[in-house]
This record gives sequence, structure tokens and C-alpha cells, in this order.
Amino acid sequence: MSYCINPLCPQPDRHDNQGAYCLSCGTGLVLNSRYRVQRDLTGKEAIQGGFGRIYEILEGSQPKILKVLQYRWNDDAKAVELFKKEADVLRQLNSSGIPKIDGYFQHQTKARMPLHCIVMEKIDGDTLEQWLHKNRNQPISDKLAIAWLEEIVNILALVHSQKYFHRDLKPANIMLRRTGELVLIDFGTAREMTASYLAKLNRGEITGIISKGFTPSEQMHGEAVTQSDFFALGRSFAQLLTGKHPLDMYSGARDELVWHKYTQDCTPELLDLVDKMMAKLAQDRHQNTSELLRDIAKVRKIVEKQKTKVRVIKGMRRRDVLLLLGGSSALAVIAWENRPKPKPDIPTPTIPSPPPPNIETPRPTQNEPTPEPTPKPTISLQTQTLNNIITVNASGQEISRTSSTIQYFTQNLSLPNGAVPLEMALISAGSFRMGRPNSEKGFDDEVPQHEVKFPKDFYMGRYAVTQAQWLAVMGSFSSAFNSLDAKLKGDNRPMVSVSWHEAREFCKRLTATLPANRGIYRLPTEAEWEYACRAGTTTPFHFGETITPSLVNYDGSNPYANAPKGEYRLQTVDVNNFFPNAWGLHQMHGNVWEWCLDEYVDSYNPKSSNSKNNGSEPYGDITVNENDNRSRSLRGGCWIFGAIYCRSASRDRVNARNQGNNVGFRVVFASSS
Repeated sequence: MSYCINPLCPQPDRHDNQGAYCLSCGTGLVLNSRYRVQRDLTGKEAIQGGFGRIYEILEGSQPKILKVLQYRWNDDAKAVELFKKEADVLRQLNSSGIPKIDGYFQHQTKARMPLHCIVMEKIDGDTLEQWLHKNRNQPISDKLAIAWLEEIVNILALVHSQKYFHRDLKPANIMLRRTGELVLIDFGTAREMTASYLAKLNRGEITGIISKGFTPSEQMHGEAVTQSDFFALGRSFAQLLTGKHPLDMYSGARDELVWHKYTQDCTPELLDLVDKMMAKLAQDRHQNTSELLRDIAKVRKIVEKQKTKVRVIKGMRRRDVLLLLGGSSALAVIAWENRPKPKPDIPTPTIPSPPPPNIETPRPTQNEPTPEPTPKPTISLQTQTLNNIITVNASGQEISRTSSTIQYFTQNLSLPNGAVPLEMALISAGSFRMGRPNSEKGFDDEVPQHEVKFPKDFYMGRYAVTQAQWLAVMGSFSSAFNSLDAKLKGDNRPMVSVSWHEAREFCKRLTATLPANRGIYRLPTEAEWEYACRAGTTTPFHFGETITPSLVNYDGSNPYANAPKGEYRLQTVDVNNFFPNAWGLHQMHGNVWEWCLDEYVDSYNPKSSNSKNNGSEPYGDITVNENDNRSRSLRGGCWIFGAIYCRSASRDRVNARNQGNNVGFRVVFASSS
């Protein structure tokens, strides 16, 4: 059937799929020349969204979600503005953990004013509130809690990096895909709002901002901050770990949530973590997502040592038993059993096969009855002198400018309208001190410093992989990239919105363009990346004690050391825009985070149960289950983060399937000679 969305229609559901107009009120049933509404979901499936009504629609045979601003708010300019901002937020937050938006439009009905509409991806799954209800409010395991918490905080990290706040986190706004992946929904309350308007919301004149039991006091008083999301997330996990709504555990006499006694053998450190997230005062909570992720990692190490106990309810689905048990193996089973069957996002193009022009292959001697084995190929290197190796002091003032001589080779990648060069700089064998010294301001996962040796030379891309290079190797862009803001696109801009798995696929296809036994392209290890970034320096940045926006593309409003505040470009720039380091590598600081090969671990300490080896051994092209979505390491900082994240020692991590618009990669070539 077709459903009429005219708010004044007396019989909105009396139509078949063939009619063009409502039989009751005459409103058009085909929206934006593309969609037919199938049914009203508002209030029936617990996915209400702020000021909106929720419908299921079809575009052809493809189901999607339609969100319509409640008609009574159409003459409220601020409500309309907030509703439109939700569409803007979703366009910018490009991640598999956030619904993809199809578009915003207005639909004219027989009512006085047109309806404001947003079309977005339909998530195949349940909200966590629905999931709990279906499983009789059985508390989840510690392992699953940590896995889910880390996944949601990684999504929040992207949201907060774009200067947005969600403002309505709760189990009803977190969905669980059939594949086991979490999705954060309902961004109708995202972004800052004026205190006067929030006061209007709090008086009850507009609904949808305050969620009882989940909203912190500062948000109720019109002063929401980053930590307001952490409070709501903490309350959400208090519910998941107990199976009880926060209001059912609140003690008015003590003015606090009395929830520990309702958990089932919950790890004390996990209880403490959730308590800190929902501290009464925002200043007592975690100050940012990086700090929260570090605490999660510490608790995860403790939880992983514990034996999981869970009461399995008769009749519970096997998938939900696995979820209650938690842990990476359970999630992997779910992902495998529910793996999607459609064609992959990235089609397999015809791989060009000519060898790179500067990698020479000696020909075997002719007319010999038993030819000698073919010699290993040699690489013909070019030499270049760089005259602008800049060093700055702690105030960002240039104090020296020196020269350096580098060697590199070029592989030309084929495109219909010409070749795209890929320049690979020689990184000579050697050793360095990996991590930050105790005297350097940074984060706990960057210590202790330790020596790493590289017995063999290797080659690293002088630039992050560009969009033109991606197209030459892969043949097309993914849907995630195509939905990017236009200001992030350009042939010489870094390739972004690419997952760790997709970056590895690029390396495999690039390797396939080489003759046999030439070597392989792969992602760098963290140790290789930091060694190449430092280029012999020991300061926080290869430029010296700090950076400035004239040297690096980052959030200039958040400087490091004594540098002044500066320009915040709010977009990526071409990969060759700034001066290189002494080894010829450009933009190792800022512009985009860069994927590394390693699985992220939070310590260099060899005594730690979650320690990281020195990374110097040759990894080759490691074998990884494509459903393995553990956190992978990122290096270099990016255009939307402050200077402290751009240091040589700085590390971050994100789920391997993440397709953030601030994440790219560069490649390493390991020769077989």
C-alpha cells in the first residue's frame, strides 16, 4: 500500500501502490518523484526522532527511512533550522556507524505549509532498547559491554571531531545491525543551540531534547558540553548491564543512581568506568573521547581475563546468546553468519600489467640450453636535493632552513587520460627511539620510549595516496567516498573515507601491477611510520618543538607548546602543499590520519599483557580475516584535530571498517632484492 503523510488526512492508509494521489485528501503519494511511503513507524517501533515522525518508504524496491518534521513545528524557524541541520550533520559524518543520508527535500500537501523531509538509510536491525526487551532485559556481559562501548565511543569521536554533540544518547538511539555492528541514530538534537532556545525546550514548548534518565543536569539547564554525551552513554550502559531503566534505579534520597546491585558479577573496574562517565559534574567525567578510549582499553585488558557468566533464557536466539556472551569471537561468528551477499562496494577493475618504467629487469642470455635463474630486479633511483628543511622553536618561529639529498623511484599508474606518478622515497636501514620521552606532553599509549632497529632499507610513499592514484588502481570510488563533501575532493587531495580493509586491497592490486618477485606494496607498520616521520629528529615534530598552520594542515585554534593560535582550514589540502621532512616525505603531520598495518595495543611496555612489539620485523602482506574489525593504528593527526595529535609519537586507533573523512593512508614498498 501507499501511505499519505498529510498531517490533516483523515484516512492516510486507504491506498494501493498504484495511485498517484490520496483518495481521502488529494495529496500526492509519490514524494520527490522517487519515494512511496509504506507505513508510519512513529511510536510503534521505538525509533522516534526528536521533533519528527518516522516512516518506512520505498525507492523502487529499496526500503529506506523517511523522517518528517512534525507539522506543528513548521512555523517555528528554529525547529526547522535544527531539522535541516540533522541532514547537514549526517552528510558530514561519513561512517558505517552513522546512517547514510539520501537527501533533504520539502513535500507539498493539502496542508498550509510544505513538510520538511529527510531520507536516510534503513538499518536492518533493532535498537538496543528493542533488543533488551526481546531478550527479557537480560544484562549483557562485561566483554560485550566493553566491545559495544568502544564501538560507540569511536563513532562519538567522529561526531565530536566535527564540532557536533549528539545530545540524545540512549539505547533507543543506538541500533544493532543484523551483522553485529552498532549504529548511532537520531541526530535531530545535534549541534549547539542557544540558551534561550534550550530554555524554551525545557519549558515543554518543544519536545525531543530531554530524555528522562539519560540527560545530565547541565544539558537540562541549557549548557550542554562534550561530556554531556558521556553522561548519557554511561546511563545507557548502566541499563544494558542491569536490564533496568535508569529511572527504576534512581534514589531520590541519595540523589544518585543505585545500580551496582542489579548487575551480574560485573567487573569492578567496569563499574568504576561507567560511574566516571556519568559523574554529576561534567568536569569529573572524561574530558574527551581519546581519554575515554584509553580508559576503556585499560578495563578491556582486565575484562578479557575474566570468565564470562551469563544466564541463557530458554528460547533465546543463538545470535543473541553469542551477543550476551560477548567478546571478539562471538562478534566474529555473528558477522560471518550474517555476512552480506551483495556485490562488493569496490568493483574489480582490469589491472594494468606493465612494469614500472624505472624498475629494470635484466633479460636472460639467449641461446643457452640451461639458462641461469633470472637475477633479482634492481630499482633505478632518482636523486633530488631539498633546500627547504625547516626547523621552528617552541613559539613556531623559524630558526633554520637546511638542505637534504634524497633518493626515490617513480611508478607510473595508468589512467585513460595519462599516467599518475607514485613516488617512493628510500628509507635507509637504521635505528631510532620509538615513542615520546617523559618530558614531552602527550598520551599514555606513547611510552615507554624504546629502541627499534631496521636492518634493511624500505621505501615509503612521499605523499599520502591521492584520489587520482586510487582511481588508477581501483577503477572506481566507493559510495562512502562519493557522498563526501565536495570540498574534500580533488585529484591531488588525499584519498579519504577508505577503511583499513580497502587500503589493504589497494596495496594488493598495486602489487599485482608489478612483475613477479619484484616485491610488495603494503601499509607501513607503526614503527616504520614513526621512523620515517621523524627522519632523524627527536623533537615532538620533525619541524621541531611545535608546528604552525603555515607548515601543517590541522585545527590551528588548538596549538602546541607556545605556538599562537592560527588558521583552521576545515578541509583537506593537496598532498604536496607543504614542506617535506629531511627524507622527502610530505605531510606526515596533519591533513589526514594514516592507516598502519598493526592492530592497536595500548602499551609499549613489554611487561604489559597488552604490549606492542617493536615492529621492526618485516610483516609482509599479513593474512587477515576480512571480517576482522579490531581497532587498527592511525598515525599523523588530521585536518580536524589539534596540534598535539599531529606529533611524531602520537597514536590513535579506530575500527578497521571505519570510513572517516579524516582518515587516509600511504604505502610502503618492500623490495625482494
